[in-house]
Amino acid sequence: MRTVTSAFAALLLSLPALAQDRPNTGPPPIRDIEINTANSPYGIGVGLVVGDPTGLSVIWRADDTNALQLGVGWSFLGSDLDIALDYQITVARARTNDVKNAHFNAYAGIGADLDLFSGRNNDAFALGVRVPLGVAFLPDQHPFDVFLQVTPIVLLYPATAAGVEAGIGGRIFF
Repeated sequence: MRTVTSAFAALLLSLPALAQDRPNTGPPPIRDIEINTANSPYGIGVGLVVGDPTGLSVIWRADDTNALQLGVGWSFLGSDLDIALDYQITVARARTNDVKNAHFNAYAGIGADLDLFSGRNNDAFALGVRVPLGVAFLPDQHPFDVFLQVTPIVLLYPATAAGVEAGIGGRIFF
């Protein structure tokens, strides 16, 4: 888990260093290639995520920048059913010469976390706030994405506690 978190953090921290200087017209690409994401998957995406928690991921991507994500899965570490709803915003886009006809979106968000049948202190449920940070791979001509996400969480009820969730997944868009 630390290896995945470290690799993800290194990727996010390297994005600004690799970006090209351009006028402030939006997120800059990593390389000197214009970004055209008009054919990215939009609408409802449904798929699976493996990690903590493992389960179903549903996203509604309204445009290139804004998305709502619902996750429902079982946390093997917390021994609970995890339900999360996040608002996500794309903070950077990248297209490389190495991967043709696709791009990467780095995103961040804010959301709510509900843990049912919580294994923590044998509580019936727990509530918290989450901050999803992720990178999504989006092919230009195909209706799917693949993503890696790390999510710091602060549980607020019934007691205050901090934690981290992480997962890798994919979704098909309809």
